[in-house]
Amino acid sequence: MGAGAAWIDFDEDGWLDAYLVNSAPTKVYQPDQPLRSALFRNNGDGTFSNVTARAGVAAEGLFGMGVAVGDYDNDGDQDLFVVGYRRSILYRNDGDGSFTDVTDRAGVANRDKWGSSGAWFDYDNDGRLDLIVVNYLDWTPETNLYCGERRPGYRAYCHPNKYRGQTMTLYRNRGDGTFEDVVFSTKLGYETFQTSGFGTRFVDYDNDGRLDVFVVNGHVMDNIELFHAKTTYAEPKLIFRNLGGHFRNVTRQLGPDLSRAKVSRAAAFGDYDNDGDEDVLVSNNGDQAELLRNDGGNQRSWLQVRLVGVKSNRDGIGASVVVRANGLDQRDQRTGGGSYQSAHDPRLHFGLGTSDRADSVEVRWPSGTIDRLENVPANQAITVREGQGLVRTPRRGVRPTPRSANAPYQ
Repeated sequence: MGAGAAWIDFDEDGWLDAYLVNSAPTKVYQPDQPLRSALFRNNGDGTFSNVTARAGVAAEGLFGMGVAVGDYDNDGDQDLFVVGYRRSILYRNDGDGSFTDVTDRAGVANRDKWGSSGAWFDYDNDGRLDLIVVNYLDWTPETNLYCGERRPGYRAYCHPNKYRGQTMTLYRNRGDGTFEDVVFSTKLGYETFQTSGFGTRFVDYDNDGRLDVFVVNGHVMDNIELFHAKTTYAEPKLIFRNLGGHFRNVTRQLGPDLSRAKVSRAAAFGDYDNDGDEDVLVSNNGDQAELLRNDGGNQRSWLQVRLVGVKSNRDGIGASVVVRANGLDQRDQRTGGGSYQSAHDPRLHFGLGTSDRADSVEVRWPSGTIDRLENVPANQAITVREGQGLVRTPRRGVRPTPRSANAPYQ
């Protein structure tokens, strides 16, 4: 299955450190050396130092898969969520170079599920990062099936179609250090159970200030229908509109290209036509790629923020941005990757709804520097340089006549 990797400036010195996820011993594999995940501190001279033991993030015994970085407790430093088989681990950054395992107290162990990846995002706009975990399938050594060759020296692996799938997990941040799973109460669990889920992104497609969910799908077996009548190889994309507390599947309302079944994998998001709403580039197995243009998302106001680091890394990776408009705070973080096999527009995009300006824009850089802007007009892309604030506005927004009030992708 493979294991994850992440950039994290855990000590806030302006240099990106590296975290590598590892697996664990199993009944069929007992290595001579212990298997541990590892944190490498960037020395700033092109070299790294292994600080795993001091930091306390080895995740020993965890069959690790993915990793998500985010400041879930809003204390100004980045925390680690390590996703794994049958359980996951939340490490709280203590700000002194060490981390504390707070998984049980937080209630995010994701027990008895095969977690493959995770992501932080504030789905309910309450100023606190929530956590979504993508789960693979229902498998344990006790329920393992034998497939293929059974001769000595051969390993037998079954295709995923032999096992039941699992829904994703959505943990809502209560703000007191604990989380609750709301995947079914928000309507996400039922809608995603029958699809595979590859490229995924939290994106405000209609610029109303709430993050929606966009997922591209496509099974890994071209004959899956022989085993599961309700599952297909090619699958439609899915968009869930955030209605403030729950989500609604609006895929069929947003144009026929979204509902057309494809074997999709990557989904890269960005405003390629600079019209103020986010478009998406999708790769499809055995088929041409799709460029889905967002027509109508710019009927509402928006703001794009490009970051230029000085003391921190040039791209501003690891910086967090808070935009306040209409009494609502939106938070985002500049990352070095995201979604499956994808990289996105480096500009951070914020939907402002009906507001004609952002009351404030605050950037917290990995170095600890804070830049704050006031009364920033909407419908433009701005550039913020570390320690200098607003340095230029590359372009004003344009508002072409939309093709539909429903902001379909075409």
